[in-house]
Amino acid sequence: MIENLLNLFSEKLFIFGFVIVYVLLLAAFLFRRKTGTAIRYSSYQDLKSARSRAKKVTTLVVVLFVSSLVSTALVMVDTESNSSSGGDCVIRSTDRRDTMIVQDISGSMIVMGEPKFELTRSVTLRILGANPNENIGLAFFSTIAFAPIAPTNCHALFESFTDKDFYETQLLKNLSQGTDGSAGLRVAQHLLELSDAKYKRIVFVGDLEDNNVDTFTKTLKEVKASGIEVQLVGIESSGYYYESLMVYGFDILKIENEDDAERIGPLPEDLSSKESFYFSSRLNQKQISIGWFAMAAFISALLLNFYFRRSYEIRRER
Repeated sequence: MIENLLNLFSEKLFIFGFVIVYVLLLAAFLFRRKTGTAIRYSSYQDLKSARSRAKKVTTLVVVLFVSSLVSTALVMVDTESNSSSGGDCVIRSTDRRDTMIVQDISGSMIVMGEPKFELTRSVTLRILGANPNENIGLAFFSTIAFAPIAPTNCHALFESFTDKDFYETQLLKNLSQGTDGSAGLRVAQHLLELSDAKYKRIVFVGDLEDNNVDTFTKTLKEVKASGIEVQLVGIESSGYYYESLMVYGFDILKIENEDDAERIGPLPEDLSSKESFYFSSRLNQKQISIGWFAMAAFISALLLNFYFRRSYEIRRER
C-alpha cells in the first residue's frame, strides 16, 4: 500500500496536479468574496486582535505554501535526474565499463555439491564483489541462451540467480542439455551493443567445453573484433579445450579451487541488503523525505485555512 502511494507520488503528472490543486485552493480561499453575515465584536480591541491573528496565519500559510512548492520542485528535479540516468540501478557515465557474465548451465556445470558448480557460483559472486560500482548483467547458456539480467548496478538482482535452489528448478533442468557457448556470447554481445558505455566486457564462465569448438572459437574472435573485451574463466577446464583456445591467443583464467577463485576479488556484501530495488527504483530516501515534507506542509496549510476561516473573513471585510 505505502509502496504504491509513493510510486504514485513519484509520477510527474501527480506532482503537477498536486501543485495546480494547491494553487487553485489557496487562490480561491484568499481572494473569495465574503457573502455571509458580518462578524461583530464587543470591542475594537477584540477586532484588532482578530486582525493581527489573521495576518500571522496568512503569513504562516504562505510560508507553508512556498515550502511545499519548493519541496515538490526538489522532488521533481531529483526524479528527473534519476529518470535521465536510468534510476538508481544503472550508472550512466559514458566513461564507464559495462560487463556481461556469460555462465555455462549445461548438465555438468550445475550438479549440486560438485566442484564445478560451487566454483562457478563463487566466480560469479566474486566478479560482483570486485566491481561494486559497475553495471553487470548475466546470461545463461546451454544449447540455447537467455539473459535474465541486463547490465545493472543493482547487483542484488543476482541473489536469486546465485541461489542454489534456483539451479534445482525444472526450468534449469530442462535447459541443461548440450553446450553452445556461441549462443551465450551472442546474447551478451547484443545487450552490450545496446549500451553506450565506453568500455564493454564479457566474462565467459564455464569449463570451456562446447558442442562445436570451431564455431565457438569463431564467435569469440568476432565478438573480440567488435570491440568487446572477452575474458575466459575456465572452471576445471580440460587440457584439450584449454590449449585449443590458448593457440588462438585468448587469455584464460583457470579456476581449479577456491584459492584460484579468490584471485578474482572478494565476495560481495550481503546482496539482499545492498539495494532496496524491490521498493522503487524511482524514489530514493531523500526524495521520499522531501515528498512527505511537502505533503505535510500542504495538509497543514489546508487545516489552518479551515481553522482560522472566520479570522480571514474579518481581514477580507476590512
